[in-house]
Amino acid sequence: MIVRLGIERLAAFRSLDIALSPGLNVVTGMNATGKTHLLRILHAGCLDPEGKGFGRTLVHLFGWEGRRFDRLLFRSTGERESAVEYNFLGGSLSIRFKKTAHSSDSAQVSVTGRPVAAGGSLLFPGSLPEEPVSGRMSERTDPSLGPAFARLEKALPGRVVRRNGRYRIRNTKGELEIPLASSGIRQLAILSLMIRLGTLIPGTVFLWDAPEADIGPAFMGEAVGVLLELAKAGVQIVVATRDYVFLKECDLRRKDGVSLMYHSLFRDDREDRIRVSSSEELSFLSPNPASEAFRSLFDRDVDRALKRTGSP
Repeated sequence: MIVRLGIERLAAFRSLDIALSPGLNVVTGMNATGKTHLLRILHAGCLDPEGKGFGRTLVHLFGWEGRRFDRLLFRSTGERESAVEYNFLGGSLSIRFKKTAHSSDSAQVSVTGRPVAAGGSLLFPGSLPEEPVSGRMSERTDPSLGPAFARLEKALPGRVVRRNGRYRIRNTKGELEIPLASSGIRQLAILSLMIRLGTLIPGTVFLWDAPEADIGPAFMGEAVGVLLELAKAGVQIVVATRDYVFLKECDLRRKDGVSLMYHSLFRDDREDRIRVSSSEELSFLSPNPASEAFRSLFDRDVDRALKRTGSP
């Protein structure tokens, strides 16, 4: 579990310090405020808890292979260092790069304790797990994830099976290969497989970027319900979203015993930096561009209706 992340002059961030909930974290903000960058940096630290290949890992996650590594460092004047520090539940990992570092290997690494995510890290949306050519699907579902898996099974239009080396969704109407399903069904099916195959377990750091890109508004409540069950079972979740429906479903469906924190990334033009504002309550989160856009649409809709009816 990641307790805190500190970033100095790396990727989109001049300086950022964010404390994470052990349960569900919802990161929101306008375009170009670093939501995806934040997920990639979190993932890199979990993949390389000793920091030995952190630079190469980060370059790979940003799809920057073959390019100059220093382009990932925050482009400001001077020769100051770039740094990232992870505080895990069992230790900390600190990594520093010189501003002129052209190589991803030129880092100073400091480790204390045992900085590790017990169940590893998963960056979502993901691809289907590797499909063995033959044999039955090996099931390694953690019992504590049973409620989350049950919700997924109820939400999906059938059970995920493997036949002839391919994963399919089977129901009374027949079978459909998962790659042919809609994007929302496909991602929930992949999540179901991750639980069944033991890829996703308590202690995992689960990172989901823009669920609204695949999950429609009518289906979003079920997706949020699954995430809350995962968080209750001990999975730490960080979701980056701009979607009002997702935010509101989290607000309406939150339950006792599940830690939930909202984080708003916003640009401070006066200091040329991205800041973060955090709150346990959605109504107290500020700024919140998704809620502000929804209120604006609602007000405009009311104004138009009043004009049509001639109401004062």
